[in-house]
Amino acid sequence: MDSVHPASDPPAAAGQTRQLAAYAADLRFEDLPRDVVDRVKMTLLDTLGVCVAALRSPDAAPLLDGALEFAADGPCSVPGSGRKTAPAPAALVWGTLSDIYELQDGWRFGGIHACLVMAAALPVAQWRKAGGRDLITAIVAGYEVAHRVAWAVHPEHMGRGHMPNGTAGTVGSAAAAARLLGADAAAFAGALGTAAFLLPFSTAETLWAGHSAKPLHTGWAARTGIETALLARRGFWGCPLEGSPAQGRGFLQLAANSARPDRLTEGLGTLFTLRDTYFKFYPICRQAQSAAEAALTIAREEAYSPADIQAVTVHTWDLSARMLTRTIDASANRIAAQFSLPYIVAATLSDRAMGVAQLAPERLRDPGLHALGQRVRVVSDPEMTRAYPEETRSRVEVELADGRRLTRTVATPKGDPRVPVTPADIEEKFAALCEGILSPTDQARLKQAVATLDDSPTLDALFAPLERLRLV
Repeated sequence: MDSVHPASDPPAAAGQTRQLAAYAADLRFEDLPRDVVDRVKMTLLDTLGVCVAALRSPDAAPLLDGALEFAADGPCSVPGSGRKTAPAPAALVWGTLSDIYELQDGWRFGGIHACLVMAAALPVAQWRKAGGRDLITAIVAGYEVAHRVAWAVHPEHMGRGHMPNGTAGTVGSAAAAARLLGADAAAFAGALGTAAFLLPFSTAETLWAGHSAKPLHTGWAARTGIETALLARRGFWGCPLEGSPAQGRGFLQLAANSARPDRLTEGLGTLFTLRDTYFKFYPICRQAQSAAEAALTIAREEAYSPADIQAVTVHTWDLSARMLTRTIDASANRIAAQFSLPYIVAATLSDRAMGVAQLAPERLRDPGLHALGQRVRVVSDPEMTRAYPEETRSRVEVELADGRRLTRTVATPKGDPRVPVTPADIEEKFAALCEGILSPTDQARLKQAVATLDDSPTLDALFAPLERLRLV
């Protein structure tokens, strides 16, 4: 760790934040089980593909313009720009790109997409000239912290209308950055506390209503995490996440009345939450994945004309029903569509597909598709609510003009850890996402760099293909 000039002495608290920080600060690559290392590499390739694909979205150019408008040159690659800058603006771009198409991994027990910690880890690792094992270890530290903070307040935090990507994701990003900076346990705890003080308390209404700022919360979380880790090295300390009688209420107490601080440290060193993450294969909210797959199963297995659909009922768990019940119209954008079960199910039944094409501007303007969406009803099912989050079960029932009823139920959508995903599945997804953006040669080089990451003393092979990326 570089020399520091403390602003003040760190607090002497010995609570869960301090224990979590000590664990993450002391984590070594040699501590990681082989399957966790392999999971990191598979997740990294998935995240890189998701970010590459987002460079063809309408959001990419204004994102790069805004993030780099006043950014000075630095050591960190900024995908799509041909430029290098400081870690924080690079993290803003990486993190935002990861959220644009809603195709990133996630963890159902916290309602979070913790791959945003990679957006903090990648620039800091490049700046610090870290090796592959350092990057892997930092990613694990970031995931563990982000997941545990989200877990401690889930589902109440999300139910109140706040998104754990922006909140818990900032704390996880601080952990990934602090690990790469070599922070000791005290500075690490300071970084987590400061992150919890400065994190973006992102509101879910921006998601549901389709406001264009939505994907920025992941980018801002990654950026803020880096900045808080840097400030903690200089002695800036925030209140512990769990708070204390002497130091006041912490983030967990403010985020949820039913917060569980004990989850910050449960099973540390043996319970690697990264083992239980899911991957997405549909570019929509996780809370809609099982309903979309149920509709897709109907579409692929049954013969019908979309014009003959009289009514559709979606039975799902309460959080999903409350979050995603909105019906949109032809004025809505991609973001609103990604969080509207009526649109998602209507588009899937109509097109017999659910991919990026179903979120394209021309598809969103189709009045016939929105007319079908008006006939989709979303119902909160008590049995499915009781099964959540162990199950994310949805049932789609389609009533046709000829009197037939078509019904399918999905309890665990594709990508769920209980529906095994292989490296080949992720490579196929990666290739589809990168097509037309990253050359086949660079795709192969990037896959090889990820596959051999734990044997690589530098990250040069990882960043070289990414530095050739340009906007599509």
